[in-house]
Amino acid sequence: ECPSREMLNTAGGWGLKEMLDKKLAEPAGPITVASPEKVEAIDLLEGKAANTGKTQLYAVPASLNCLGPLLLGMDLKIAELVPTMPGEATMKEEFLALNPFHAVPTMKDGDFALAESTAILRYYARTYKPELYPTDKQTHIDWACDNFVLGGLQKDATKTVYPALGFMPFGEDAKEVGAALKDKLQKYADVFLKGKFVGGDKLSIADYKIAPFFYAWGHPSLKAKCGVEVPERIAKFTQDFAEACQNTALLTESGGYALKELLECLTI
Repeated sequence: ECPSREMLNTAGGWGLKEMLDKKLAEPAGPITVASPEKVEAIDLLEGKAANTGKTQLYAVPASLNCLGPLLLGMDLKIAELVPTMPGEATMKEEFLALNPFHAVPTMKDGDFALAESTAILRYYARTYKPELYPTDKQTHIDWACDNFVLGGLQKDATKTVYPALGFMPFGEDAKEVGAALKDKLQKYADVFLKGKFVGGDKLSIADYKIAPFFYAWGHPSLKAKCGVEVPERIAKFTQDFAEACQNTALLTESGGYALKELLECLTI
């Protein structure tokens, strides 16, 4: 039973019911919350063979969301890339059995499957290298990952990087978004990059999450096409990450499908 459930109905005019009633001609009935007698914990790994030391990562090397888990999985020597382009490949029955939301990245470890970039990063760290997600810094790492997505930077990438890669046309606001990125990135760095990396002097899963985006924004084609300029602190982070990560070559060379290869191939 949730002791604060009444806040859904009454919160000084700001409860869900109160706010909805203002929009409705007739007040709605009270919002109720079920109170089960007992809540059982769910173990997603129960009865499944996992932690096999060899995972399959269904991903696209040019996808910013896929690259974080791919770089980490390669660094840990546990990931086998299964090239999977969203669309027909992710609608196949065997893929939907792993991820019914038909999206990449998706990871398979033995009988266990998991999707979404940050979730896979956390799984890799917790299962194979906990020091990449240390307990005393998890709050800061989680905030850095969540803010990058929910704070709008990841959305900005869809309006700048992905059109530059040729995945979609540039929108009318591309140059406006690109010009605003310098200040946004500086603010992100001021909060989350007070040390060499997000968690301090050593890499964490948050660094793997953000590095592909920062690398792409730092490519000259982004400045030429939509006016993106990265702050010096972001450029320094990208350089430090490249030196610390064992497989940053994936960003520059992947049979014509790496970020650098596509950005330069499409640069006029």
